[in-house]
Amino acid sequence: MLRNRTIWLILLMLHTVVTGTAQELILFRTLPISARYLTTDGVGNIYVVLPDNTIVRYDENGDSTGNYKSVINGSIGQVDATNPLRILVFYPDYNKLVLLDKMLTPISEVAIQHIAPSGTRVVASAADGAIWMYDGFQAQLKKIDITLQKVISSNDLRQELQTVLTPNFMVEYNRQVYMSDTAKGIYIFDRFGNFVQSIPLQGIYYFQPMGSHIVYLKNDTLFAWDMEKIKSATLHIPQRKNLPRMASLVRDKLYVLFDDALQIFLLKD
Repeated sequence: MLRNRTIWLILLMLHTVVTGTAQELILFRTLPISARYLTTDGVGNIYVVLPDNTIVRYDENGDSTGNYKSVINGSIGQVDATNPLRILVFYPDYNKLVLLDKMLTPISEVAIQHIAPSGTRVVASAADGAIWMYDGFQAQLKKIDITLQKVISSNDLRQELQTVLTPNFMVEYNRQVYMSDTAKGIYIFDRFGNFVQSIPLQGIYYFQPMGSHIVYLKNDTLFAWDMEKIKSATLHIPQRKNLPRMASLVRDKLYVLFDDALQIFLLKD
């Protein structure tokens, strides 16, 4: 129900901008922080990665509720908080995954060198508790369980797609896997790792599938690409000194990360 309301609010906001009506984003709070990564979970928590690789979690109102830091695993490449009870942190320098519980306490650490000796670029949490990963060396989308047993492996995507992918982000949504390559677009796979379709949206780093839409930030504009109608609507984000780095939507709030701040905007119907 909350997901449907969020989608409805997004479409309403984007429609009002396209049609020229006066509805605007309402600034709720500004947090003066310097962070390089932003993501959210479905219950409204915000996760940012600071320059020293500390993960800080805020609630939907911007109040800090926990943090986590590892000093031995290198730089954080990705945080997947799709499941707030089992947060996936990927350290590409050491090909290591760390799973955190709801208190941001490590549950387990998983080294994936022998599953993908090199070339692992992106990972994603699966709804069944497994982990999706892209093996760049073998050009395969793989699904592994917590014991590192391979559950699913796709075809060689170099042959199937007739191109070499360099993915930068991946997420599972509604039993499908969405993987983006900034130069080529977004590729969608089914729950068995079979290629379904590609979407020619280039230059996208972080995005959110929502219903039939893909919501993403580009420069100072939020886009909602309708995969069924093959068109997009846009929403302008108020600027600070610099362009926003990342943005994420949850429920009735839009979280926007700038170089020097995290801003929380309200979406009003």
